[in-house]
Amino acid sequence: MGAGRTSARPFAAIDCQAAAIGLVLVGLEITAKDLGISQGEISWIPSALSLSGGSFLLLGGRLADIYGRKRMLKWSLVGFTIWALIASFATEKYNTLRCELS
Repeated sequence: MGAGRTSARPFAAIDCQAAAIGLVLVGLEITAKDLGISQGEISWIPSALSLSGGSFLLLGGRLADIYGRKRMLKWSLVGFTIWALIASFATEKYNTLRCELS
């Protein structure tokens, strides 16, 4: 790349994290009604998502440097899909929070 030009690739993961938080916020009220979560407890869901997502973003970046971006993308998508399926079948509020933290 030329002098003074930067790549937009490093910010793609941050954009995906922001989109994931936005998607969770859309269905949060319905999820709270279905699982009987109070207003105080409902604030833990987006907090847990942003905290764990930021932590895994740092770890994933380092592992991508070591093992390669394509391989890590593939395995992170597999892991995300598995945890999303587990969270979608949660019948208790604490199971939902555990899935958001993982």
